[in-house]
Amino acid sequence: MDTRKSIWRFIGPAILCLSVNAMAQVASRVTGDLNSSARVQLKGTASPLVARSTDKGRLPGERNLGRMVLLLAPTTQQDAAAKALVKDLHDSSSPNFHKWLTPAEFGKRFGVSENDAAAVRTWLESNGLTVHEVADGRRFIVFSGSVSQVEKTFATEMHSYSRNGKEFIANASEIKIPAALAPVVKGVVRLHSDPPKSQAYMGKKVHWDPTSGQWEGGDGSHYLAPADFAKIYNLDPLYKAGIDGTGQTIAIVGRGNIFLSDVQNFRTLFNLPVNDPEIIVNGDNPGETSGDVPEATLDVTWSGAVAPNAHIKFVVSQSNFSDGVDVSAAYIVDHNLAPVMSTSFGLCEAYFTPVQNAFYNALWQQAAAQGITSFVSAGDNGGAGCDEPGGGTYAFNGLNVSGLASTPYNVAVGGTQFDDTDDPTKYWASTSDPTTGASALGYIPEKVWNESSNDPNSPGLWAGSGGVSSLYKQPDWQTVSTSITGGMRALPDISLTAAQHDGYLVCLFQNCSYGEYFYVFGGTSASSPAAAGIMALVNQKMGGQPQGMANYVFYKLASTPGVFHDTTVGDNKVPDASGMYTVGYDAVSGYDLATGLGSFDANALVNNWAAASSGNAATVTLAVAPGQAKNVEHGTAIPFTTTVKCSGTGCEAPTGAVTLQATSSSSSVGIGTGALTPSSTGSVANVTSSAIPGGSYTVAARYGGDGTYYAADSNGVGFSVTPEASYSLVGSVGAGVLTIAPITVQYGEPINMGAIVAGNSGAGYPSGNLSIRVDGAPATTIAFDPGYGSQTPSALKLNYGENSNILMPGITTQSQSSTVSYLPTYWDNSSDTSHPLNEFHAGPHVAQVTYPGDASFAANTSNAFAFNVSKADTFIADFFPLGTQVANVPVHLMGEVLFISQWFGVYTGTVSITDVTSGTPVVLGSAPISMQYGGSYDVTVKVSTPGDNECGNPGANECHVLIVKFSGDRDTTPSSGKYFVPFPAMTSNAYISLGSDVPSAIAGAPVNLIAQVQSDVRTYTATGSVTFYDGATALGTAALDATGTATLNLTTLAPGVHSNITAVYSGDAVLASVSGGPYSVAIQDYTLTADPATLSITSGSNGTAQINMLPIGGSTQTVQLSCGSLPSNMSCTFAPSSVTLDGTNVGTTTLTIITGPSSTAANHGAWWATASTIALGLLFVPFTRRKRMKSLLGFTALMAVMVAGIGCGSNSSTALPPSKNVTAGTYTVSLTASGGTGSAAKTIPLVVTVK
Repeated sequence: MDTRKSIWRFIGPAILCLSVNAMAQVASRVTGDLNSSARVQLKGTASPLVARSTDKGRLPGERNLGRMVLLLAPTTQQDAAAKALVKDLHDSSSPNFHKWLTPAEFGKRFGVSENDAAAVRTWLESNGLTVHEVADGRRFIVFSGSVSQVEKTFATEMHSYSRNGKEFIANASEIKIPAALAPVVKGVVRLHSDPPKSQAYMGKKVHWDPTSGQWEGGDGSHYLAPADFAKIYNLDPLYKAGIDGTGQTIAIVGRGNIFLSDVQNFRTLFNLPVNDPEIIVNGDNPGETSGDVPEATLDVTWSGAVAPNAHIKFVVSQSNFSDGVDVSAAYIVDHNLAPVMSTSFGLCEAYFTPVQNAFYNALWQQAAAQGITSFVSAGDNGGAGCDEPGGGTYAFNGLNVSGLASTPYNVAVGGTQFDDTDDPTKYWASTSDPTTGASALGYIPEKVWNESSNDPNSPGLWAGSGGVSSLYKQPDWQTVSTSITGGMRALPDISLTAAQHDGYLVCLFQNCSYGEYFYVFGGTSASSPAAAGIMALVNQKMGGQPQGMANYVFYKLASTPGVFHDTTVGDNKVPDASGMYTVGYDAVSGYDLATGLGSFDANALVNNWAAASSGNAATVTLAVAPGQAKNVEHGTAIPFTTTVKCSGTGCEAPTGAVTLQATSSSSSVGIGTGALTPSSTGSVANVTSSAIPGGSYTVAARYGGDGTYYAADSNGVGFSVTPEASYSLVGSVGAGVLTIAPITVQYGEPINMGAIVAGNSGAGYPSGNLSIRVDGAPATTIAFDPGYGSQTPSALKLNYGENSNILMPGITTQSQSSTVSYLPTYWDNSSDTSHPLNEFHAGPHVAQVTYPGDASFAANTSNAFAFNVSKADTFIADFFPLGTQVANVPVHLMGEVLFISQWFGVYTGTVSITDVTSGTPVVLGSAPISMQYGGSYDVTVKVSTPGDNECGNPGANECHVLIVKFSGDRDTTPSSGKYFVPFPAMTSNAYISLGSDVPSAIAGAPVNLIAQVQSDVRTYTATGSVTFYDGATALGTAALDATGTATLNLTTLAPGVHSNITAVYSGDAVLASVSGGPYSVAIQDYTLTADPATLSITSGSNGTAQINMLPIGGSTQTVQLSCGSLPSNMSCTFAPSSVTLDGTNVGTTTLTIITGPSSTAANHGAWWATASTIALGLLFVPFTRRKRMKSLLGFTALMAVMVAGIGCGSNSSTALPPSKNVTAGTYTVSLTASGGTGSAAKTIPLVVTVK
């Protein structure tokens, strides 16, 4: 061995330690004036989506944006040192191996200085923002504020945008900060509301009958119960050995709460041990938001299903503006909650701002330095990381990956799919175990998960994600050929099943409470928490010690036989814009960009994990002062003393900090943090807290470790906390201030009511819903016009102090909860927007709110807030006629009545129109106000004489003087307007539109002549009658109907073309007589003749004649010919038997007269021969078997067709062939032609002389 290399193995880490210790005192970099007007722009702080979206306008300044994260920037040297340390912590040859940092240690070494962090905090607070937390890691600060405060602080504007039918809000430009802060501020992690996407693929709902072990439906589908997962991935040997997650903790990132009963029911139904997750609400409780419940429930359920005795800590943070995923993930890491965590969300790396990418890179780096294994879903859109998998579109944005999963410090989890469809019986039992629900027989071969579709009616991109980062170089632990990665970070790292085919079962929305109804899930949202569960088993096997960034070991184990199931079948390609499956990668032997290293054999993974050096243990004790009451009122300050001791003799005093956590049966709340101070009895932290919520809570201290000692929890101390007194104030809100003094508003003017609820101690925030009463009665439904909707003010939900924006002297935002909610609105159909609406009627009113109390604060009733509503002053806003106004013709006069104040409210009343032209008022009509179009009216009037007043123009003297008067109602004042409206005498004649129901008809068939009389006066309908003429001949007269239409029915028009049909309107009191036309109607017919008209035939022979049909009126009839009654032994045929006329040329057919049998002997013989053939054939058809009856029927039908072909041909005959000659004499034969429906038959004689 090279001695120099051996020496450097030990000197290198020593030098690193010296350099790190040298940086323990980080120099401050904020040296300038924070109030200076000199600002610098931070590049890359505007979302790239803004440039591709439609700007919908600026946001109101009072809108609250909730919690946001400001990213702080380490020095280049700190960043390089942090990278080196993470590598060193995972190097088993290093003295620093597995000596994980605490968040505070990380901050001391790699965060900004304490002075710089304080300077940034001061700057934020000086602009009115609320700072909630300066991270121990000193890499970020959590703050909140309103739109106006954010705009002021960061010198930008907040706008609403629309893209692909979805709206979001974002900063319109790059942010600017004081130049003095530029060295330490990277930017706001998220100033836009396009959140990371859940990677859950939610499918159908299924029912399991545990008695029979069958899934209802009988379609042969299989689903994953926990015991199936254990069988397939070989966890059973670990469980039997006691490796089941005992003593381990897994943290889950969430942004919406869960129904705890869903997890409890799942575990009961599948015979898992009772082990409720711990729900940690970070800030406001968002509740069980429907869009986030499925993801949260899936993650909590399946991380705990794989590690059934592990403690699951579910951290949920509300998404107001910044995303709760960012805030929850930061909370888990900076509070060192668990050595394993899972994040089942993702967002395209290319859509991240540089600040967002830097945030997750820094956060996962800090996690790795603290020994946390961070699993992140790789995504559910195949290679198309920027396209939504269930968005109903193809992949338009090419190859991309998720920015949450692409850093060098997290494990990216992809998806596989069980390849069991060819022979499911090889892998699944026919029934499920009634106790565990298991039906899997063992490991099932896997292929790449790909359930995408290029069906144009239902496209989808559901497939396991993978690809190559465009930001991060290939990490040293990723021992993969650069021919695959191109020298960049590749993902995924590992995969587990993620398909809905054989999907994960989840109890959801409390459906399991009413029977065994489960939802089926797929997606890398399932594979990531499942992988976290397996990692918890690794930690337990390693003595409970965190293993940090697991990829350092995963890639080493790739060469160990049996640890990974290498996926070599399938691909994750999804359809591109043309519908072709091109966006993604193929599975190959070894590592690939579809499934990474493959899936685990969990037993082999755990038992082959490289041994890590064991750390020293610490003992944590929590105590309160002697005599401290355990039954206290909320807000009581309680001093706690936490002692942390090392085990063994001569050990060093533990350093770091402890966090106090108050835990009940349903929640866990942090109530304080304290730094340890070494003492003779061990390291001690004294923390006084008044933040224990109401109820029964156990307070324990958690020591986060310090690199020498691992994290540990203390004993618990129980407390019973009763509610403290509280009070409420209700009033009007304006400019962010609540005023309880009486106010007066006009009807329609918005009243923005707000309420504040606070406790006397100033600790904690009241929660729950307020009820409002106005004038002593509960708020009732606000009714609109029938069919146009209504609104009922709901209970007012309290928002925590950071969301209130209501300030009042003597009440701080740290000690109040508040709401600004009672603001009724109306919907504007014309612009699809809502507007403020005051629906309190005119007069005095009193409002009060009642707070029902919660576990920490007692109930109360607020002050009585008095307000007066005065009547709204109105005016006639518009007046216009609809139609042409002339004397004696009705016309609609329309308009609007609006409020002078420009506000709006629902009101009633009547508009009347009076004619004062003659000096004597004449009421023309009235109509009620309609709210359909916002206070509109429509009055139909008719004046009997032309106007004689000037209309404002010289020579224009045809106006009537009209007064429009609105009556007003209980909430509005009357108003009126004077208008000059022209009503001239009629100057327009009528005109006629002439036609018929058919352009042509067969002679004798009915024809309807139609005339419609119209004029330029659209509102007037002509009366009277119309007379129709054919040239000079009157055809008849018809009266006009209600539409001004006259119809004359005729059946007597002569054959031929009638090209001069006209109509004459009689006129009426308003319109003069007028004529219309000409119009053309064709009556179809034909003539029938025989050539020659007489025939002379020798008896026993045939004679022929040509029958001619000449079209009349363009006839296109089909004429059928036949002979009438014939003498004995005489017959006739026509060839052809029918003729279709072409409208112009003579149609012909040949008539043959047959007078004896000699002329038909051949055909007669053939007829008898055919009959004989049929009879003979029937003799050879066996009748003994019923099933051969079909053969008989087919044979008979064939013979019948042959007979028809031989005996009939294409001619027509009126009789069977004669048996004897016709007797000599002269006969008259009638020839008949029929032209179809509606046409009379025609008959002509033919004289036949037989010799």
